[in-house]
Amino acid sequence: MRSILIVDDDEDLREVLKDALLFEGYEVEIATNGREAVSWLHAHAGESWLVLLDLMMPVMDGWEFRVEQRSDPMLAGIPLLAMSADLSAKARAIAADGYIRKPIDFPEMVHKLREVVTRATRQRLAAADRMAALGTLASGIAHEINNPLTYVIANLQTLAERLPASTDDSARELTDVVADALDGAERIRKLVKQVQMVSPGQHRDTIAIFPLREAVETAIVLTENQIRHRAHLVTDLDPDLSVRGDRERIEQLFVNLLLNAAQAIPEGHASDNRIRVSVREMPGQQAAVVEVEDSGVGIPLELHERVFQPFFTTKTIGQGTGLGLSICRGIVTALGGQISFQSDGERGTTFRVVLPTTTGPA
Repeated sequence: MRSILIVDDDEDLREVLKDALLFEGYEVEIATNGREAVSWLHAHAGESWLVLLDLMMPVMDGWEFRVEQRSDPMLAGIPLLAMSADLSAKARAIAADGYIRKPIDFPEMVHKLREVVTRATRQRLAAADRMAALGTLASGIAHEINNPLTYVIANLQTLAERLPASTDDSARELTDVVADALDGAERIRKLVKQVQMVSPGQHRDTIAIFPLREAVETAIVLTENQIRHRAHLVTDLDPDLSVRGDRERIEQLFVNLLLNAAQAIPEGHASDNRIRVSVREMPGQQAAVVEVEDSGVGIPLELHERVFQPFFTTKTIGQGTGLGLSICRGIVTALGGQISFQSDGERGTTFRVVLPTTTGPA
């Protein structure tokens, strides 16, 4: 993490800090207030930044910025160093990752910047290690389940084929029992397949370069029956952006997001709801942004931190495994991208995927 966003309304101080940090080897951008900083960070989602934040500013001050940042899953994880001449309890209550007193002692500031960067890096690595361990465990368990499950399904299918057709009540009851058992075994098989997808390393990727639009369009075709009864679909897909990766996995990523959007909207009022899918280029960067926006029930604020956790779901028992979004995050991370979402907790959710784009042969 060598990129810093300076947020301060004092032009002279901004320029001094920018020159000094550029000399230290950092990439530096500037914003004049909290509102401008929020907009800038949203426009550069998917990149690793650290915010150097003044507290006293017009339009949106440091405290207001911090409240909005922490409530926004797209921004919440960005490390922040606060700057102020104020040493009051109110100033300290901003709960920043570090605090720098004005007038600024530059060597002290550089030292604190390095501390925050090191801590953030360790946290990301620890999270990656936990996910890798979970993926290994899940894959091992899934493998052990698959072998006996194959025998169970095969034997149930044989039994179903050999049961004589009969109008006798006891024979029909036995046929129904076998059919229910097969249905349950098939649900287990699908769940095991999803568990194996939690760890991208367990899947043998077929790498190719292809238009991102085509992967999104395939996902739309696969989910259109679910969508049509719930919402009107609106698309805006840039045809000129290509990505490098496993096409099947990227299609699965967008199938999961589209199903998630559709299932957030009850059936029966399609004309009153919409799902919007867009693919566009990030200006000045070799990256694409895919957004899936729905007008559904929204994600309650108290659940935001758990959305990407494996096996977490708000659906009723039997309706969801809680693996779809965890799988999405694994796929996006393996591609070097980033996935995030916005929801006010009452109506509507937007999932945002940033993926690196490429040109040339695979």
